[in-house]
Amino acid sequence: MPILEQKDYDIIWDVIEKLFPDLKSASDYGSIIGIHPNCYYEIKDYCETHYGGYRPSVVHIGDVIEDKKIEITEKIQINTNYDFEKETISSMPKVKNILEERQYEQLIIDHNFISALHPSFNHGILIFVTDEKYVPPIETKISELHEILNKFSLWLTKLEDKSYDNSSFMIGGLTDYGWKSNDLPKFRWNALRRKLLTEGRSPLPSLRALKTLKTVDQNAVSKDKEWVMKNQMNFRSLRKLLETKARNIIKNEDCEREYLILSVNTSD
Repeated sequence: MPILEQKDYDIIWDVIEKLFPDLKSASDYGSIIGIHPNCYYEIKDYCETHYGGYRPSVVHIGDVIEDKKIEITEKIQINTNYDFEKETISSMPKVKNILEERQYEQLIIDHNFISALHPSFNHGILIFVTDEKYVPPIETKISELHEILNKFSLWLTKLEDKSYDNSSFMIGGLTDYGWKSNDLPKFRWNALRRKLLTEGRSPLPSLRALKTLKTVDQNAVSKDKEWVMKNQMNFRSLRKLLETKARNIIKNEDCEREYLILSVNTSD
């Protein structure tokens, strides 16, 4: 069975949410076949019609359903006190200067949002700048912004580079962020955090790709899957919140562009 690629994982995830909005609990996902007897065929057919003939396997659909069932049991908690109407804070120039150093262009500032585009890649960046108390793990400290921008550029470069086979790309999707199975949990989880911040995508497909490697500590992989399940929904929810609140500075024609979306904390 081929490895479930990240992009296909994201497609299946989104299609399930689109086709079955009535599934609200882990119990619903556990009983999906009883509620929607033809769900696997519906998912396959929708993917085939809307995603260039891609028709996912039953196993891959089942993997995503299982992940959704586990994740939905975790309570979403975004403990922020963001005031989106607050006047631009004094630390905004620090973030602006970093983006200009990195050759970002077309910078737009609206209250405490800043957006920009990069000429080398078809991508943009959207940042909400805050100087309130740092909220881990979902916020980005300004001291690590350069590193996150480096990782984002590397990731986009790899997406465009066809020389990577799928297995190498998936495993590199963890090691590029400093993940090692023999590291302490705090280091592994920070690597997973950086991947979530940078890509806005689940690390679960990459972790699943490691299950056949004897050189990898499978106990560490299992613990890391648990960490992702517990935290990734908060990253997604923050991303959606910021994207929604920033509609004034993201033009309609840019909505399909790949965006790095961060809440950057300047309090340190």
